[in-house]
Amino acid sequence: RQANIQAIFKSLSHGYDKIPQGGMRPLVDVMGYPGSDDIWEQDFVEMCAYFGWDPKGPTEKQLYAFLSDLDSPYYCSDEEVERLLLESSRYSHDSMQSWAANVATLFTNLAGCSGLLDSAGLKRMADMMEYPDDDIEWERDFQEMCTEYG
Repeated sequence: RQANIQAIFKSLSHGYDKIPQGGMRPLVDVMGYPGSDDIWEQDFVEMCAYFGWDPKGPTEKQLYAFLSDLDSPYYCSDEEVERLLLESSRYSHDSMQSWAANVATLFTNLAGCSGLLDSAGLKRMADMMEYPDDDIEWERDFQEMCTEYG
């Protein structure tokens, strides 16, 4: 979880020590933020004040708390954090490099100690991408992928 949030922070902070307003916008959009750009400017100021952040945005530690506080409406489960990681790479300053790093982090998290991405690990990824079928169909699809891609 910490490595995923660290990677999200790196993607959205563009190398700075805080995530600015423009960096936070894609994150809250992925989380379902319904407001317009004009409303977001004011909401960001209010969010900074509410959470005690610098007006320039949250630090990595503050982002971790923001996504990890069970009592917060912005709490994200580990699976939701993984989805945010995948989505956040789209907005990176150096998106290809960040995308590759995020994919590597995600692979490590999904593969676990074995270093091999098995059916259960890949199913977690498929579910984040809203895989439509049941577990039985997943096993068939997984076997087809293994046969086709090795």
